[in-house]
Amino acid sequence: YGIRAFVRFQGTGTPQILKSGNISGFTRNGQGDYTFTLNTAMPDANYVVNVSCSKEQDVHHTLPFIESISTDSFRVRFFQDENSNQPSDKSIVCVTVVG
Repeated sequence: YGIRAFVRFQGTGTPQILKSGNISGFTRNGQGDYTFTLNTAMPDANYVVNVSCSKEQDVHHTLPFIESISTDSFRVRFFQDENSNQPSDKSIVCVTVVG
């Protein structure tokens, strides 16, 4: 199984995709909350989404959550840490989709 999609994304300032493959775009649902849309749908929703992000100076630990996965999109949310409900935009977000 190989990488089916990837995106390097800037989430601060004006959110934008810096580089991608098989990602047609994104929707900003709120601070630290993004839905990415796939160009080519996956055969089913049982794929893996791996997320990493930059460490911001004022945050000790960033916790990304995969909120939902469908055949044509996935939603990722970021919080300042595991003890916080405070959403947090990240300057650089990297995502790979394997399935």
